[in-house]
Amino acid sequence: MAVKTLELEEAGEEVTRVTTVRRMAPRRVNMPTPARQTDKLVQPTKLTYHDATTAMQVEVALRALPGPLDPMRARDPRTLSVIATRFHMRDAPLREVTIAAAPLEAATRDMSSTSNTSRPLHSRASMVRIFATDAFAVGHAKREVARSLTDRGAVAISERGAWTLYLAPPDHDPVVTAFQLAHLARVRGALNAHPNFIRLVRRPTNAVATLPRLWNHAMIGVADTHRLRHGRGRRAIRVAILDEGVDDQHPALAAAVVASRDFIDGAHSAMPSGNDAHGTACAGVIASRDRSIPGIAPNVSLVAARIAKDDGAGNWVMDDFQTADAIEWCWKVARADVLSCSWRLGIPIDVVADALNDARARGRRGKGVIVVVAAGNDEGPIQFPGTLSGPLVVGASNGNDERKTRSSKDGEPHWGSSHGPTLSLLAPGIAIATTDISGARGHTSADFHDSFNGTSSATPHVAAAAAILVSIAPTLTETQVKRIVLRTARKLRKQVRWTPTEGHGRLDLHAAALQASTAAARKRKKNATLARAGKTYSNGDRRPLTRDSTRVAVNIAVRPVVGELSALVEGGRPLAEGIVLVDRKRIPPRLMEQLLENGQVLPVFVDRGTTIIAMPEVRVAVGKGERSSVFKAIARAPVAAVTEESGDKLVVRPASGSGYDALRIANHLVESSPGPRVAQRFLRVVSRPES
Repeated sequence: MAVKTLELEEAGEEVTRVTTVRRMAPRRVNMPTPARQTDKLVQPTKLTYHDATTAMQVEVALRALPGPLDPMRARDPRTLSVIATRFHMRDAPLREVTIAAAPLEAATRDMSSTSNTSRPLHSRASMVRIFATDAFAVGHAKREVARSLTDRGAVAISERGAWTLYLAPPDHDPVVTAFQLAHLARVRGALNAHPNFIRLVRRPTNAVATLPRLWNHAMIGVADTHRLRHGRGRRAIRVAILDEGVDDQHPALAAAVVASRDFIDGAHSAMPSGNDAHGTACAGVIASRDRSIPGIAPNVSLVAARIAKDDGAGNWVMDDFQTADAIEWCWKVARADVLSCSWRLGIPIDVVADALNDARARGRRGKGVIVVVAAGNDEGPIQFPGTLSGPLVVGASNGNDERKTRSSKDGEPHWGSSHGPTLSLLAPGIAIATTDISGARGHTSADFHDSFNGTSSATPHVAAAAAILVSIAPTLTETQVKRIVLRTARKLRKQVRWTPTEGHGRLDLHAAALQASTAAARKRKKNATLARAGKTYSNGDRRPLTRDSTRVAVNIAVRPVVGELSALVEGGRPLAEGIVLVDRKRIPPRLMEQLLENGQVLPVFVDRGTTIIAMPEVRVAVGKGERSSVFKAIARAPVAAVTEESGDKLVVRPASGSGYDALRIANHLVESSPGPRVAQRFLRVVSRPES
């Protein structure tokens, strides 16, 4: 049997060698055949798939290779054994593949160069190898697309939001068929469709340099931050560690981990296997509760998602679709406020980009999850997901408070911090003291070590900083948190502005926390009436309202009434529009959290004997010349909002569906745009007079 290779050549650039895996598909019976002769998949000489994130068309060509059937098996048997076990291939043949990025305008550029020539997103130096399988992902597609795929033998094996993972039919070459079916899905109208790749990512090495323990804490002002109100973080704030697992039995981490899941082996715990200590080290930088080696934000909670495993040869094995699934689980189910991602995937992929963008847009009940990613350690262009414009992309600084490069004087000439147009800032990233897997496993036989290295260690510094900011000021949006972190970053020596190599400077945690504290105090002063006296706005005038602390209104129209809520509703007082008044004491804390997350809880006030429920709707009357300023004010609202126009009136609804958020929007609009008339919509319950 001939061995085939997928290849895309880019003129004047180096071609990256990547290995393709053929996974054995499950047996199927009565495999449907194409309905029309014109719809048959033709064996092409070139294959393509489209990456919508970068508007990049990747071309793939076939050619035969001489030599043994699976030349990589003998060369790297441990790696192939792990991948074969992961995808149940066992005795499946393997084929070597080469892919390179098309030289389009959207490709990553070397911003330190004056040349405007696009550079490849994936190169030998990136140490990321890509494996293509017989699976492909389709996102944001209509039913007709799914029907077209299943008619050709594709089988849906997993779903996540608007995405579906399909398995190509087990024909003579299912890997090639996966490329073809992804292309067909795009032609039929799917917004996203591409092969599902498996990545082999080279693990970062530990430090050889030695520095004073906790030098990084002194550099960014951890001790001064901990003296502030909520400067150590709050337990209600959750940071997700998406990595190769977290030791949730570690004495310094056990109390911090509140949720965990394994997306590699399917276990309910994210406990790492073997010596996979990278994720445990990230967790310790953020939330270690040890007194001698504390975390930067020791009071926050952790969410552990295992998305990688070691192959025994110094590489991580990662699956694109499972990585995206983990991202969604972290913010949607585990309710993470911050995502810490100390890894990179090489070339961009839509399914992961879509998951990260979704978290930033919809997480934290519309305020947005803060996503923090590592820049990379090869001193070359930043790679995906660091190429996205939304996350905080973190490079590494050293003990001399300078950017870590191969030539910087820190005793580690074998690596340097990557650079590019999306670099946000630097953070300490050399010889960081943190947690190791407890017991004999991990980097050392001790429970802690002083050699955590690279932008992998810099990333959790910024993730911890973001967690502290939202602990101090919970109403900050994702955009506001990023703005504070970047504005307060300390410029390096001779730096005067943002650069693609140093970003906005080095993280200054204390300065950022002080600014967040100021913002929180200002917010408390403005909105104290909402939390205590209950003042709100009606037609631009303040009205005092007294908060009802004994009852809560639950909107049962937006979600099905099941379980514990069903029993509560039966004893509640039904009102109009699916609103039920319930005694607050009867709602268990866990159920209350769920109702708040779903936007089903509406605030209840009392005004002169009348019960008033704040509905999730604000109405704005816009006069001549006010439209532009009002829309700008809505865009700057503390929570995401949806606006409907009706003549000279606007109806603004919080994306979360929360009456509390509607009150915040009403206050914000009046204070930022005093011209228009703003009215919060209320549901009033008036006692019937006795006859």
